[in-house]
Order: sequence, then structure tokens, then C-alpha cells
Amino acid sequence: MTNLKVNSIPAKNRIVIEKILRDFIGADPAGIEKMAPKTECEALFVDGLKSFETNILKQELLSIGGECAIPRYAILEKRATPALIIADKKRIRTIASKLKAQSFSNLKQLGQILSRPTGVNRSPVWKARGRNIDCSSPVIMGIVNATPDSFSGDGVGKNVDRAIKQVEYFLKSGAGIIDIGGESSRPGAKPVGVKQEMERVLPVIRAVKKKFPKAIVSIDTRHWQVAEAAIDAGVHIINDITGMSSVRMRKTAAKAKVGVVIMHMKGTPKTMQHSAVYDDVVKEVYEAILGRINLCERYSIERNAIVIDPGIGFAKTAGHNYELLSNLAVFALLERPVMVGLSRKSFIGAIDNSKAHERLGGTISANLWAIENGANIIRVHDVFEMKQALMVWKRLKTGN
Repeated sequence: MTNLKVNSIPAKNRIVIEKILRDFIGADPAGIEKMAPKTECEALFVDGLKSFETNILKQELLSIGGECAIPRYAILEKRATPALIIADKKRIRTIASKLKAQSFSNLKQLGQILSRPTGVNRSPVWKARGRNIDCSSPVIMGIVNATPDSFSGDGVGKNVDRAIKQVEYFLKSGAGIIDIGGESSRPGAKPVGVKQEMERVLPVIRAVKKKFPKAIVSIDTRHWQVAEAAIDAGVHIINDITGMSSVRMRKTAAKAKVGVVIMHMKGTPKTMQHSAVYDDVVKEVYEAILGRINLCERYSIERNAIVIDPGIGFAKTAGHNYELLSNLAVFALLERPVMVGLSRKSFIGAIDNSKAHERLGGTISANLWAIENGANIIRVHDVFEMKQALMVWKRLKTGN
């Protein structure tokens, strides 16, 4: 039996379906044109079937009026091949029953997965130093900038009392995680020394942990020395804009069993916008994050401790950012919770020339889109407003 994987694609739009059919399945262009419009159906990405099994799956689905995209090479080669099932819920139930009767173990297993009453799991729990963060509904991460030069103008600097008031307001407003950082990562920002960064963040972390001992706290840093000190002060998560690129950072995270955020970035905040060059930004960011996930696992960071972040605004143009968000559902294939940091960023201002403090509406709109398309964690400056928007969105979507 192979390591079978089935992922529900959390978007029902043609852009995402076409992207997966073309770049992740390698389907025939004529098949893409036929299947992509069927976005009102369920879309399930299956990986781990043998080539003859994908062909059986395709024929079974076609026999009941469903669709199944497989690679063009699937008929000729024996290697494992991916498949994309496109069918309504009734046909998914029908194909599940048919597959469970198959004699081939992988198809039988697929039938069992598709038969689950809860459906395909796409919102795994995030384990962070003894805490289990439930990502089945959106989690808000509140930003606390212990810096004097935050691009958004809300930095608390070294004012611990001000930071505590901000954290208290965030927690009351619905933040599930508090993210504390001491180095600006805006485009063109100059690096901060490790000692200075520690002087900024550690007093804030210690004060927060003392006053709010149950709060889940994250350290936003790219320096392993700062992460290590923050862990000693009680944080649960390392949010690393370099995607855990440092060996020492990976070893530190593995030893402490903290949660980690693998974000995509090229270069450094000072130089990254010069590196915003891609042939296919979605596929290249996807492959880079997958490589980092595998690297972290080799250093004994457990997969369930990992969250991924496509790095909106980091070595990307406004066009790249919108393309990533349009195709955000693709990142569900990595089987980890997805975090996005969209709050007040310049890709919003690229539409209307608004300043950072004028981008609340665009931030809320972009975050709701992201959640609809698979984001599990949203990192924001405006916790109260985002929580309110989520409550209204949920009421309209579910009726309760």
C-alpha cells in the first residue's frame, strides 16, 4: 500500500482548478478546457495511486458522470500518478462505495477516505509547545511591533505598558495568538542587531507571559539567538520570515518542540524587492515551501508543528501578491495550515494609492477572500475589526 494522500481543494473558482490541472496534474489542454468550468463541484486532489489505479478511477468516475484528470503519461508509465476528482457530493458518495469494493488496496483505501462522514481533513491541528491550536475555524494572530519604525505606524517600541494594553485589547477582541517582533521587515528595512532586538522583545514577552499566562505567544524573528531567548521567556511559536533557513534555528525549534511558521522570502527585507523575479510565482513559492518542510522534518521538527505562509509582500510585486492570493487554495496540497499576513500591505495601496493606515477595508476584504480559499490563520494589526468581519461573514455563510 502506498502513502495515499487526498486533499480537498478549498476553492471553487476556475483559476485554481486550471492551475492544478495544468501544473500539478499535467492534464491534456483539451481536458482542462472541458473540466475547469465545473467549479460548482467538489475538487479532490489524490496522490499516491499507481498509474493503472488512476486509470481505473477515471473510468469509474466517467461511468457515473463525474470527471477525473490524470497526467498524460499515466497510460504509458508505471510510476505513481496524481489525479484530480471533480464531482458533486452525490457522485463522491457513489464512487466511494464503488472503490471500497475494489480488490486493489489503494483504491479500497481511497474509497474509505471518501466515505468519511467528516469529509477530507484540510484543517489540521497546529501543535506548538504543548498547545493544540485548532485551525478548523479562522485563527487571528495579533501583531505587536516592539519597534519604533513599523511601516503601519503602530510600533510600541520599548514601552512595555503600552504593549500590555495592546495585548489585553487584542485578547479581549478575539486574538488566538499574539505575535511579538522587534525588527521591521518592511521592504528596504535595515537589519537590527541581535542584542538590540532582544532588548526590544524580551521585556515585552516576559510581561505578557506574566499578566496573561494562558496566552499563546509567537516570536517574529529571523535570528536563532533571539528565538532561543524568547523560548526561555515562554513563547510557543517561532515565526521566521526566512522560512527556517538557519540550521541553528531548526535545531532550536526541534529541541523546544515549538510551533514554526515557514514563510517564503528571497533575500532580506533590505534587498528582497530586487529578487521579485519569477517564471511562475505560485509554483515556485509552492516548491520552495515544500523543500523547507522536508528540510525541517529532517531536523526532527514534526510536521504537525509546521504552518506555511506564502510570504505576501516579501520579494513579490503587487501582481505576484494578487496571483498568489488568487491561487491560495493550491497551498492546501501541502497539508499544513496556511497563514497569511496581508494587513495594511502595499499591494492593497497599489489599487487606490492609499497609505498604510487607510487600508483597513482592503485588509478585511483580502483576508476574507483568503479564508474562503483555504487560509487558516490571519495575521493582522486590527484584531477587533477583523473579528467582527469574521463573525458577520460566518453568520451570512452558515446562518448561525
